[in-house]
Amino acid sequence: MKKTLILMIVCLGFQMVSAQKTEVAEREQKSFLKELAEVKKEQQNPINSLLTAADVGEPDSFGKNVKFLGTAVTGVVYVYRSCDAQILLDEVEVTLGADDRCIAHTGGATSSAVFNDLGRITIPGRSADNVIYFILNNTVSSETQNNFANALPVFMSYIPRITIESAALNDPTALDPTTGQPLNGVLTVTAFGARVFNKTIPAGDFEFFYDTYSSAATRGFARSYFADLGLPPAVVNNLYRQPMTIKLGMRVSVQNITSGQYLYAMRLTGN
Repeated sequence: MKKTLILMIVCLGFQMVSAQKTEVAEREQKSFLKELAEVKKEQQNPINSLLTAADVGEPDSFGKNVKFLGTAVTGVVYVYRSCDAQILLDEVEVTLGADDRCIAHTGGATSSAVFNDLGRITIPGRSADNVIYFILNNTVSSETQNNFANALPVFMSYIPRITIESAALNDPTALDPTTGQPLNGVLTVTAFGARVFNKTIPAGDFEFFYDTYSSAATRGFARSYFADLGLPPAVVNNLYRQPMTIKLGMRVSVQNITSGQYLYAMRLTGN
């Protein structure tokens, strides 16, 4: 009987200790979850609520994580004496793809062309909260052969352009910052990465120019950027809530360029 009583007392003691340990563990878990909730709340609230643009440049993006949003690439814009498909194939072994373009240039006066849809990417609505940021990887090449007895002026201008298409820009209050006219769903802006040269090549000389380089936006397509363009807050909010198609384009101008190739790829991130 005594042995049984002692055994019961020992078991009861183990149960009490085990219960105490469980209670302590539950308290610690609740404390941890409370701290975790407070941390999440702080992250959701602007840690930068007391910061200004003068402090960090862009308070709405300060401290936020970056998300990869995709890549897009242009076709190639060719410059040659003719854009005839057979001549391009026979003389420079080029067959134009769906997004490739050609500028026929035989020298003399400047030839220019603007292309607004050489490549594209659609970003789903609500993919980014404050900014869509982009980096361009540009490739520019030109060559000139001066077969004349006199020096030859040579000019080349390459300017990337980006077009945004969105139903949000159909709002009648969304106006073109230059013309003041309704955007009608489309906004085109110049991107970073322009290359321009203007020089004279001596008689009988040949010159080849090739450059591959990256160019990055300062703010990218941030809310503050669109606000500075004069778009109302309601339009900017809808712009981020709805799908946004970004089309890649460029403006190319040449004078006395024998042949040239121009293209770029774009990498997009956001927060």
